[in-house]
Amino acid sequence: KTVEFEPNENQGEDELKKPIPGPIPLLKQKQQKQNSIPPPPQELLDTLNETVCQTIKRDLKTILKRTYQVVWIFGKKSNHEVYQQWDIFGPTIFTLILAFVTFFAYNTNSTTKQLSTGIMPVMICIIFMVGFCLALNMICIGAQVNIMGTISLLGYCLAPMIIQSTISLILAVFDRSHWQWLASILTILAAGGCCYWSLYITYGFFKGLLTKTKLIMGIYPVFLYYILISFMIAIPSLFQNRNKE
Repeated sequence: KTVEFEPNENQGEDELKKPIPGPIPLLKQKQQKQNSIPPPPQELLDTLNETVCQTIKRDLKTILKRTYQVVWIFGKKSNHEVYQQWDIFGPTIFTLILAFVTFFAYNTNSTTKQLSTGIMPVMICIIFMVGFCLALNMICIGAQVNIMGTISLLGYCLAPMIIQSTISLILAVFDRSHWQWLASILTILAAGGCCYWSLYITYGFFKGLLTKTKLIMGIYPVFLYYILISFMIAIPSLFQNRNKE
């Protein structure tokens, strides 16, 4: 037996009325892939079933790993995935450590003790507000950057400044009336070395975001920013401490 199917007259009209999907150009697909931000790793997404201690431990490991990837760039290229997958916890911790150590250095030295009450809020405001202005400067000169990503990167680049602040605190504890010249030399060397280290880190990231003609326009304000932070840290060890006289 043969089964005959009756044709549906409305079926052909419905098929003709359906819109034909047009193909997406390959160039547009490539541009979308290049401009898309990669998703965070799976270990950062599986956080619903973990305890608070596990979350803190994981965040600390992430901060340490990201600090190593950002700060230690000698002999290797800058990892731009760190810039794309930004976080604010690491820069906040570095800013607080830097502000607290600088506060103790100002408070220990009798000459700069009166300035210790305002140094912490001033330093925190300078780090975040100037970082925001530097991110806007990058956008104004044509770089396709994320404002929070730039602030996060500049916060991680302040890690060498913690070394300078520790040296400044150690020198501020002692009475340097007889060897202030040596303390000044050590302070200048520490400030110059840490400032250059931070600038070298920033240059390694910015050269992949800006053209050669606009790289100086992006780096020069960052250079002045690091000089300002370094000078604020160095003040307690540049003046004599006469507490023990």
